[in-house]
Amino acid sequence: LPLYRAPESSVAEALAAQSVRHHWVRAVLEKRGTLEPLDVLDPESLAQIDRLLLVQPRALTAAENVALDTWVRAGGNVLLAADPLLVGEPRF
Repeated sequence: LPLYRAPESSVAEALAAQSVRHHWVRAVLEKRGTLEPLDVLDPESLAQIDRLLLVQPRALTAAENVALDTWVRAGGNVLLAADPLLVGEPRF
């Protein structure tokens, strides 16, 4: 789900997309709390949060998997939503 970044086919398209309306799921989630996107799951970024929502995540690196596992075992809460049938047609 393109909650923060939709796949863009060019730099011009990415720049133009800054004014596009956000996905409706993002609006619903933001009613219940502040969202902070993370580019990398590492001990430093995970230490800043107490709940993590992973929706259709990219493949995590081995280091990210270890950091996530360590964080959850230490009391962090994660909701992982992954559906192999949830795909979108790329615009390019």
